[in-house]
Amino acid sequence: MDDAQSHDLGNNLSYVLGDNTSQHEPAKHSEIASMRKMMEYQLVILNNAIQHNTEVCVQNAKLMKAKQE
Repeated sequence: MDDAQSHDLGNNLSYVLGDNTSQHEPAKHSEIASMRKMMEYQLVILNNAIQHNTEVCVQNAKLMKAKQE
């Protein structure tokens, strides 16, 4: 996700959370669905990063153990 998409997500979340309600219309169902999809996408990316980091840590531990033997 690029900076523009991230910025848009922040702006859209402001609508949903009620920030500046006097200046904006309430979020539409399609906007909420779009935000949910973007958040689910971010969760997938985060979970993949965590899994990759865990795999790297396991590999490093194995290398350190082999080096000590």
